[in-house]
Amino acid sequence: RAMTFNIRSNVEAMRIDDTGNVGIGTDSPTGLLHVLNSSGTAVGTSELIIQHGGSSTQAGMSILSDDGGISFINFGDMSDANTLVDEDVGRITYTHSTNKMQFITNTNTALTIDSSQNVGIGTDSPDYLLELEAADAPAILSLHRGETGNLGDGESIGEIVFRGEDTGHAASLNGAIIRAVGDADWAGADNADDAPSRLEFYTQSDGSGDGMTAPRMTIDSS
Repeated sequence: RAMTFNIRSNVEAMRIDDTGNVGIGTDSPTGLLHVLNSSGTAVGTSELIIQHGGSSTQAGMSILSDDGGISFINFGDMSDANTLVDEDVGRITYTHSTNKMQFITNTNTALTIDSSQNVGIGTDSPDYLLELEAADAPAILSLHRGETGNLGDGESIGEIVFRGEDTGHAASLNGAIIRAVGDADWAGADNADDAPSRLEFYTQSDGSGDGMTAPRMTIDSS
């Protein structure tokens, strides 16, 4: 038999069924705790709130699993069947045996962080700090500057900075830079065929500190 908890005019607010499952807003809970808001919720509001009422600014939630188990949070569509197999169109998974975290979108693994903090996008076994893999297509990394006005001559569109530090330096220093910049004719251009640019390569000189003011090599728009 189920135990029910009723409020105002004998309206059921919560029940514990004969298997020990607890339902709030539902009389047929399918998990240890099943919360249902049948009236809908405005965007930006939550059915579950965890708040620390003291002076501390911390509030948390723990998901614990066996050393060889898997912890996960599922994101399902209402049209999915009410099983763990189908309600995971989106998922965050942590595999405890390998200490790997994965983010799944549209049932496919989109991003993986392994135990060495290597990040893989399109691959679940990255060998480098960041590894991109695209199936049957080029792996493209886009650096996009969103400019509200016109891009001026010599202004950076995007750059890759190589930095390093060791015991002989108090702070991390730039070792090299690859920079894409707009040419003079870029300003005012309103189509992709009229946006000339150049690619500049900078390296550090001995004794020059952290200043790299002039490129060692330039590939121009011509």
